[in-house]
Amino acid sequence: MKQIFFLILVSAIAFSPGCFNKGAQSTDNYKKAMYWSLRSAKSGSASAQNMLGAKYYLGDGVPKDFKKAYVWYKLAANQGDTTAKNFVDIITALLPEDQFAEAQILFSVMQNKIMNSK
Repeated sequence: MKQIFFLILVSAIAFSPGCFNKGAQSTDNYKKAMYWSLRSAKSGSASAQNMLGAKYYLGDGVPKDFKKAYVWYKLAANQGDTTAKNFVDIITALLPEDQFAEAQILFSVMQNKIMNSK
């Protein structure tokens, strides 16, 4: 339990919304960045998947959604991304059982899409 609390504390500090500096980006540039990030993540980029996990975890430019954060972090974690592995543990602890089950289904669907696109 102490380890999960520590991970949540570290994530709050390391990934505070100010880290992404949204104010410096125009809406068009932000949309383009999200488009390319999604495209890269769906192509299998662990770093893009990790970044999208952080965006959904924090609600940075997108609605906060722990299920989507879980999906992107889990995809990156499966490729060995240690930061993503830590966030998968955090989100697993935060999600109620029914929402966790939904997140696992969403993960399986996205994983299959990525695998079938290669």
